[in-house]
Amino acid sequence: MPTPLIDTILVAQGAEYQAVCRGLQNVESPPSVLPIPIGTAPVQRFLAKQPQLDHRSILVMGLCGSLQPSYPVGTAVLYCSVKAMIGREVGHWLCDAALTQSLQLQLPAVPLVQSWTSEQFVNSRTAKQQLRQTYGVDVVDMEGKAILTTLRTARIATLRVVSDDCQHNLPNLDRAISAEGELRLLPLVTSLMTHPVSGLRLIHGSLQGLKYLQQLTTVLFT
Repeated sequence: MPTPLIDTILVAQGAEYQAVCRGLQNVESPPSVLPIPIGTAPVQRFLAKQPQLDHRSILVMGLCGSLQPSYPVGTAVLYCSVKAMIGREVGHWLCDAALTQSLQLQLPAVPLVQSWTSEQFVNSRTAKQQLRQTYGVDVVDMEGKAILTTLRTARIATLRVVSDDCQHNLPNLDRAISAEGELRLLPLVTSLMTHPVSGLRLIHGSLQGLKYLQQLTTVLFT
């Protein structure tokens, strides 16, 4: 099965970007990889300054949080749509159907899911359960809505790997994410040390998710 035609990969800057780049190291003629900030508002501001992405075929990659017990850490998921709040209403945006279908044919074992975009880091299992029950969503990230609503003329599919499950609480990392969408090292370390058990769980899940993200990138584009 030929690799779907992807012009550009968008992936969160830092460890996720590095994992995708490692996965492409031995790929002939790989797509361009563009690191993006973390969070809704920073991504919107960043992508608004990227007119070269208009009308391109884009694959969003990275990590996400699970809202379903059936999607444990290390599970790859392919988005069919993204939901998020707009004021008091729930918005719903579809990923590109043809591009998503081509990825499904390439990766038949990867489930198709609905995602929720949150403006804050969702760290409690209670909050995850409420999202699942209220909106019927399967995973959560912080960038999906911003990408789909900003790049309206691009063809966009999303392929992510679960790095935290829905059954355990995690440290709150909101203060570790700057207004520019960058991870701040000192607040991150402080949060992890303040909650050592959940902090270790977050680190372990992230490392496992990054490992699978690298492998998934290689499989898809080789």
